[in-house]
Amino acid sequence: MPKIVPLLVAVCLFFSAHPVFSREREGFALSFDAFSTVGFKSDRFDVYFDIPATDLTNAGVGTRIGIEGVQKYGFGVKFLAGYQRVFYSNVGIGQIKKNYFTTDLLFTWHVPKTVKKWDWYLMAGPSFLASSSGVQGYLATGGGLSRFIGHRWSFKVEPSVVTDFSGVWSKLAAGVNYHF
Repeated sequence: MPKIVPLLVAVCLFFSAHPVFSREREGFALSFDAFSTVGFKSDRFDVYFDIPATDLTNAGVGTRIGIEGVQKYGFGVKFLAGYQRVFYSNVGIGQIKKNYFTTDLLFTWHVPKTVKKWDWYLMAGPSFLASSSGVQGYLATGGGLSRFIGHRWSFKVEPSVVTDFSGVWSKLAAGVNYHF
């Protein structure tokens, strides 16, 4: 336990030594992205990442649009809604033909800038997937990296992990933001 105290002090000093958040990141942005998901069963007891083909449960693609807001110290929230389509499932052919409505409410923390134009952040929050069969809730966690490509536009890449605690889905999103 005493070894953790110097580590916490070092982390606090590291973040306090960073420059103040730039005003450029504060405010709202309109967000659009496309994503791909791959799901695996998580009932394995070993720590190795050797997933047999039978553990692959589904794969799909989708697109989302939404709004993001970032406050003074890098804390923010984003709401995204969109469409998802499963193109592979080991459950059965009826599962493949479903269309899904997806929503995400993600809370973000943008790390203080160390490199001009690059911005990286952590995110976590609830995610919901709805179809004609009902609604399922998930927990989404991950991060992102964005780069300004103009005064008001930025490109972003967001790897994340989504779980309902019975399976794990990896999600990779790429898109653009328009900053107000």
